[in-house]
Amino acid sequence: MLKNELMNKVNQVKKIYNKHINSIINADSQTHDEALNNFANDIAKLFTTSDVSTRNLETTGKNVMPKVQGYGFICNCGCNVFQKLVDEPHVYKCNACEELYSSK
Repeated sequence: MLKNELMNKVNQVKKIYNKHINSIINADSQTHDEALNNFANDIAKLFTTSDVSTRNLETTGKNVMPKVQGYGFICNCGCNVFQKLVDEPHVYKCNACEELYSSK
């Protein structure tokens, strides 16, 4: 990733953090996990892999339920089960909608 792209990602992460920090801090015990999951999902969306035109989308065939900061990751479609790509083990494909997410 080029320096400018990296700085852009850092600034986007800061914006997401600022958007969610008050709801996380002020959450009661019932809504705290939801607030953290919303934050983790927004961060994950920032790193969603969208350029699939040149990719081999063959998966390993093993289902995984990835975690982000200790919390189960949920796709935008609501699914929480993914498969890793054979050629790119850091990329996960949603089992329901086939959206791709990068763990890098």
